[in-house]
Amino acid sequence: LALARGHHNFFLLAIVNLSLGWTVIGWVGALFWSLTKQPRGGKS
Repeated sequence: LALARGHHNFFLLAIVNLSLGWTVIGWVGALFWSLTKQPRGGKS
């Protein structure tokens, strides 16, 4: 989902999913994180 949505933390999400995805809590956490909204604009 993160890749399809162009999530700004895709690589970090992939690492979390690969390392904790085998646990239900880690998988659900990565799923919710991938569904979070993207920040608008850059840092000021």
